[in-house]
Amino acid sequence: MTPKQEELRRFIEERCLIHRPEGIRLASGKISRYYLDCRVALLDPRGLPLVAEIVLEKAAALPERPDAIGGAIVGAVPITAAVVLLSASRGTPMTGFMVRREVKAHGTQKKIENAPPPGSRVVIVEDVVTTGGSTLDAIGAAEEAGLRIAAVIPLVDREEGGGDAIRARVPAASYQPILLKSDFPALRES
Repeated sequence: MTPKQEELRRFIEERCLIHRPEGIRLASGKISRYYLDCRVALLDPRGLPLVAEIVLEKAAALPERPDAIGGAIVGAVPITAAVVLLSASRGTPMTGFMVRREVKAHGTQKKIENAPPPGSRVVIVEDVVTTGGSTLDAIGAAEEAGLRIAAVIPLVDREEGGGDAIRARVPAASYQPILLKSDFPALRES
């Protein structure tokens, strides 16, 4: 684990980790005794820059530089915006895009806002992966738009099968979670 990842891990453990013995329902429908409310980190002036730095470093290390970054609304939006801004300031600009859950009945009726041109290499980001459902939906929408998935970078993988499902869906893409559930000592028994 890099020093930046360790700093982010400590931040998430201190500020985003919620324990509830009675359980909390996750987006996947599962009930868990813990919840990683990573939106706290993604809306914090200390947490979001760390996430953006790490994601941009991972994207820069890919064999081919990606053209764009994005993912499903809501979790991916702050990550996308921060990485787009940081990439521009570093002279390695990537555009951002957002994948809606469903096409709206009004406006431009797009599934992907600011979709890159077909053939573009993209990074899909997410806050937390459990079963991978919303990430897989974003991947499907990106592929339907003709985009090539270069990498999938979630902030935290809960190690409950989502990573395996993502790897199976896009085997040529690099799956690089920033943190794993097993990185958190408080969660090793959960």
